[in-house]
Amino acid sequence: MAEEKPYLEIPVPATVRYEYNPKYGDDRICTCGHPYYRHFDTYENMSNIGCKYCRCDHFKEAADPEFAKKDKECSACGIHYEGEKCPNGCDGGCQSGLLMM
Repeated sequence: MAEEKPYLEIPVPATVRYEYNPKYGDDRICTCGHPYYRHFDTYENMSNIGCKYCRCDHFKEAADPEFAKKDKECSACGIHYEGEKCPNGCDGGCQSGLLMM
């Protein structure tokens, strides 16, 4: 019989914690249409909370900031878009109106 170890060894992948970078630039625009600093809680030591104004949970800089500022937000999936229907085809419907910046 083979020699058994007392514990099973299971490798666990390393995790990454994303934190606010004060040198990045607060006014850079995310693909959701909102500025960088809006993705962090100014009352809680800039903890990473995702966008305060939509369901965007990870800042990704927009290649063209003017294109990122859409006029509708899907209430089902949270993306911002132009046009009549959410491009993701969500059944939750969408809310029209200008976004608060």
